[in-house]
Amino acid sequence: MRIAVFALLVAISIQCHAKCRKVEMAVTGRIEDTTGRAVANAIVVVSFIEARQARSELTRTRASGEYSLKFYWDPLSGGGPTRDRCEAKLHYVTVMAVASGYETEEDQVAVVDRKAQSDLQLNKKR
Repeated sequence: MRIAVFALLVAISIQCHAKCRKVEMAVTGRIEDTTGRAVANAIVVVSFIEARQARSELTRTRASGEYSLKFYWDPLSGGGPTRDRCEAKLHYVTVMAVASGYETEEDQVAVVDRKAQSDLQLNKKR
């Protein structure tokens, strides 16, 4: 009897905490200055909310000013122990660019079909 009760409690516990398959996301774009020149080696930070927690990923731009960042996002809704589902959607991300000699810029962009695009123009520091 005790083993049956223990097995039932374990089964309930497993069902209450969904384990979601992570979804690959991609953010791409180009960082340039106000004259249209590429800003090489800029740090690009992509921030978003995952299971009610803030999370960030980062990369650097290439010589062309382009960047590409792939990350895996957990669609767990975080609705509580009896309401967890693998149904949450990532609707937007915040993209921030930081480069020496330039002011920091950021943009909030929509995620469509697991992809987001953000091109930013940086102003030179005065």
